[in-house]
Amino acid sequence: MEVFTLGDSIVDVSRCKIIRNEQTISLEPKVMDLLIVLCENSGNVVSQQQIHELLWPRTTFNNSSILRCISLLRKALGETANNSSIIITHPKRGYSIGIPIEAVANKSKEENNRYKNIAAIFTLLVSTLCFISLYLNQTINESHKTQNHSLTPLTSNSNNEYLPSYSSNGKFISFVRERNSDQQHILIKDLTNEDEVLVDVKFSKLKSISWAHQDNGLTVVYKSGGNNHISLYAFNPISKKVTQKSHVLFSTSGDIISKVEWLSDNEFIVAVKSNDNIFSIIKRNLAKNNSEVLYQYTEPELEVIDIALSRETQKLAISIREKANVYRIDLYDFISSNLKKLVHIENGIHSLSWQASSESLLISSRDKLFNISVEGLKKQIPFSNYKIISNASSTKRLNKVVMELGNYDIDILEFKPKEQQELTKLIDTESLDLQPLYSPSESRFIYQTSRRGFAQLVISDEESEKVLFINPEQEEFFGFTWSPDGSKVALATTTQLYIFDANTALELTKEKLESKIYIRDWFNKDHALLVNLIKNGQSKPAKLNLSSTKIDVLVDIPASCSVLDSDDNIYFNNNNQISKIDNNNQVSKFWYSDTGDIENILITDKNAVVQVNFKNNNQIWMVDLKSLQSRKVYHDLDPRLMISDISKNEEALLFHSPLSVKREIAILDLIN
Repeated sequence: MEVFTLGDSIVDVSRCKIIRNEQTISLEPKVMDLLIVLCENSGNVVSQQQIHELLWPRTTFNNSSILRCISLLRKALGETANNSSIIITHPKRGYSIGIPIEAVANKSKEENNRYKNIAAIFTLLVSTLCFISLYLNQTINESHKTQNHSLTPLTSNSNNEYLPSYSSNGKFISFVRERNSDQQHILIKDLTNEDEVLVDVKFSKLKSISWAHQDNGLTVVYKSGGNNHISLYAFNPISKKVTQKSHVLFSTSGDIISKVEWLSDNEFIVAVKSNDNIFSIIKRNLAKNNSEVLYQYTEPELEVIDIALSRETQKLAISIREKANVYRIDLYDFISSNLKKLVHIENGIHSLSWQASSESLLISSRDKLFNISVEGLKKQIPFSNYKIISNASSTKRLNKVVMELGNYDIDILEFKPKEQQELTKLIDTESLDLQPLYSPSESRFIYQTSRRGFAQLVISDEESEKVLFINPEQEEFFGFTWSPDGSKVALATTTQLYIFDANTALELTKEKLESKIYIRDWFNKDHALLVNLIKNGQSKPAKLNLSSTKIDVLVDIPASCSVLDSDDNIYFNNNNQISKIDNNNQVSKFWYSDTGDIENILITDKNAVVQVNFKNNNQIWMVDLKSLQSRKVYHDLDPRLMISDISKNEEALLFHSPLSVKREIAILDLIN
């Protein structure tokens, strides 16, 4: 029997009971399981994601079950959420046990008889809880045998905080604190005494901040007046004072897309994207007041993400998006002026920096951190995390990493014009829930979610949800759709085509894709998918035969938003011109947007529903399939909404909410 005490409560684990004030309170098994998880991590914060992984494995994350269990547990322990010393809530982080766990001692004769072997049992309990702890770590980091490192927040407040950067000596961290959507403030935090120094300048379009040479100031990249600028704010590390007036170092009509890296007091490196999409690595000499292009990327598909200068200033690492879901790191050698491709990375590169020795790079990719050696070997740094990591950098002492952790939230909403005036939230979680599509019967819908930190496919109806595709390899999704009868779902990932049974969630087929595609629709009359074939930087409407996986390009015109009507006529967008391909493969003009960029096309029984982006606001147009007459509709809806699907009878619409971002800064201690 497993028994221990928490304050004035005796916890009887095996019987799922808590005895307090001579009253016995029965707990649900999941509530007791949650208490065990918190107790075995006594002194540590346990995140909601960790709790979910252990108590509800292989299910879609939803914090409502956790909140309910916490509420029942507090009630049993005689506490409330506003007055709790046993179950401590750490906002946005999780929960912890706030008092010691103790064995029963000096009880009445009856209790001593009942718990006469308490010492031995408690030892067994601790051993059991330690085993659960090991299991929890193994579940979250299945592929890593090394110990998890500890992650702690830099500050504790409700503001958005981001763009952290260590000073070279590791004594200071600079970062941005956003008090509202249009006010950005730069702060410097002294890590020895927690003091904060404010740069009393308000920004609205900050892009990056980094330390100047020898930590004598902050280099700020921002946009103002249509141009990008680099300014320097001097900082005295002894007096801890920052000049409130900046010195402009560089301005350009191009887009500065990297942080500033300093070679010396007078030279720095920066990456700039020109108006004709050429990415240049530029060295700026302040003494000579000139700029030199070190290297240029002119390939149409390539996109430079960031740069990082090695500590001894001999190598420059450059992170690049090479093509869809394929990224790479290049190394530029200042001595030889040669550039070499170091390594390819999947699933994105969100930040790039050097470790202190200049023998390895530190990169973040979604919710993970990796070390990349100069030979191109990749090794993951294990720690428990399910948020998106950006702007990770290390100190010279190689024992701490500062990073930005982001919660990116998009919800799914439904609108029924004839029944309601406002939208209804169907999916409301702190994650990216995207691309909802009604089934042909419109009784349920599928959507993509990132609740576990990577893409998964979920089927939802009024009563329940189930994960259709767990995505064990954490691949990027490239479109999904229902079969015409609603019995199957097709999904494309980076390299695979899947067909699932929509009722049993079983995988029916899995085929390797030889070409990159994006699934748009399922033909009604043929066993085939309408896809966009992505090749040489362009996507073209194509037909993928499901029996042979052969792909035939339908028309040699760049296209997006391809979609079918009930007769398998194809509609697609090219440069804001919607064209139609009929069953005889004849192409004709259908509709043109002269008010903005076409973002999406949907087809109902009578109309084409077109979303047009105009000055960052979305308009929805109805275009009659027969008369081609068009009209703007749903004027009263939030113009930031993105339409995802519409029922065939036009009585219900599915939307994405605008993106909501909550970012915080945390420090990872690499000492075991």
